[in-house]
Formats: sequence, C-alpha cells, structure tokens
Amino acid sequence: MEEITCPNCRQRVEPIPVLYGYPIEEAWDAEKRGELVIGGCVPDLGPDAVCPNCRQPIAMAGGDYVEPTSAGAGD
Repeated sequence: MEEITCPNCRQRVEPIPVLYGYPIEEAWDAEKRGELVIGGCVPDLGPDAVCPNCRQPIAMAGGDYVEPTSAGAGD
C-alpha cells in the first residue's frame, strides 16, 4: 500500500492491511511481524487497513485512501 496521512494521528504512514477469513499459520506469523492485522471472519464489518502508529481503522478503496466524509472524523 502507498503512504497516506492517517486521519487520526496525522502522520505519513504505509497502512497495514487487514486480513479477513480463517487465517493460516503464515498469517499469524505475518501479524506478529506487523505485516498485517487479523480482522476476523466477516469482511463487511471492518476496515481495509489500520495505521501502524495509532491503529486507527482506515477505509481503502481499490488501494486508494478514502477520505472520511463525516464532519470531525479523525478528531
């Protein structure tokens, strides 16, 4: 993923992808290394990525950051 400005901590970061579904052992190892986040079984209920600094959920669309639309988002 490309670097974005986190809507919460305002730092330039490369978001960590969230993996949904039943993880295999390699996925647990990747999570320990900080390469991904295990997101659970239901992909429609969670974010696509998280900030590596503050763990803010980040919505992505086709690999591009989606700016929050609600007023005050990220404050």
